[in-house]
Amino acid sequence: MAKDDSTPGKVVEDKPVYIVSNMDNDRIYSNLYGHIRLVNKDGTTYKGKILKRRITVKGLDGNNFFSHVYETQDQRWFNKGGLPIAKPNNIVKQTENEVTDESK
Repeated sequence: MAKDDSTPGKVVEDKPVYIVSNMDNDRIYSNLYGHIRLVNKDGTTYKGKILKRRITVKGLDGNNFFSHVYETQDQRWFNKGGLPIAKPNNIVKQTENEVTDESK
C-alpha cells in the first residue's frame, strides 16, 4: 500500500484485496432451502450431480443411528459439514423403492 500525499490519512492500494477463506480444499455449501453446491479448490462451482448417501453411526450410548454424507459424480466424498472425507465403509444399501437426494 502506498500513502496518498494529496489527502491526509488516505491510503491508496496498489492491488485489490480479496478475502478468500477455505480455498485450501473443496467444500460443499447449502442454504436454508436445501440447495447444495460444491465449490472446488480453484473457486469454480462443480457442475455434476451431488448425491446424499445414508450411513450408520455408533452413538456415545452404543446405539446406532443414521446420518448422511455426500458423494459427487466423480467419486469425491464429503461429510455432512461439507468437508472432504475418505469413502465411508458404513454406507446403508438403498432399496429399490428408496429415492436418492440428487442436486445439480
